[in-house]
Amino acid sequence: GAIGWKSGALKLQSRDYFIGWSVVQRKQYLAHILYNDRFVIAEEMRVKNLASHVLARNVRMVRGDWESRYGVKPYLLETFIDPERFSGSSYRAAGWQPIGSTKGYEKLKKGYRYHGKVKEVYVYVVEEEFRRIIGCERRSYPQEGSLTTHKEERLPMMIQEVGYNPDLIDWAGIEKEVVGRIAEELVEFHRLFGDCFRRKEQRLLGQSYLGGLLSDVPRKNVEAIALAFLGPRAVRCQQNFLSRYLWDEERMLERHQGLLAEAVGEEDGMHTVDSTEIPKKG
Repeated sequence: GAIGWKSGALKLQSRDYFIGWSVVQRKQYLAHILYNDRFVIAEEMRVKNLASHVLARNVRMVRGDWESRYGVKPYLLETFIDPERFSGSSYRAAGWQPIGSTKGYEKLKKGYRYHGKVKEVYVYVVEEEFRRIIGCERRSYPQEGSLTTHKEERLPMMIQEVGYNPDLIDWAGIEKEVVGRIAEELVEFHRLFGDCFRRKEQRLLGQSYLGGLLSDVPRKNVEAIALAFLGPRAVRCQQNFLSRYLWDEERMLERHQGLLAEAVGEEDGMHTVDSTEIPKKG
């Protein structure tokens, strides 16, 4: 197995609110934050409580080793845990505490890149008096508004802004006002299925995904659609909408069939069905 430590993250909102320091204080005391960047135990080592035991012992060791090697006393330890792969139970058993999550960005040479993989942030307090030493107080972590805040009312406008490229069908002579009415009709159509979703957030995610599929977003994957319509915070939610969230599929299909029957049904009519799909390339 292996375990590794290095300097703490330059910026980490959940940790910074947990500590409560200012920008100036962070620059001065950041060296006292250590990041547990690696912890691996060989798969064949099946020993009960081994992970938490190793963590606890290593925490005691790194306190003295880091100060002896670099002349800096650790105040706080931090690490990131991928909730899709690990539960964090070993860290909690070793005395670590979860304080929030990351925003799905990674540091690059000239800034940050969004990758959408949100991880849980865990910390371990080494120096109990670290806030007194720094001269700060813990701040309350800001509660982020729901995805539906301002978004649901703005979605028709967002569909117009994101999903219309006049150069693609310039020959059709579609005016901007017509695009606006189409966007409103798309939202109204989706509202006909509103009671098929369990939560308001799911309705919004469904609207954005439907709009994305019909838009000119170059790559119609979940991440691209979420970024275009709802922003970086919604990428994971949009992914969960398709993979985990539940809706009433039977009611939705029944509603769709009823609307279709009203639109094209005739007592003496007949439907002819033909395969006209376009083969997918790539």
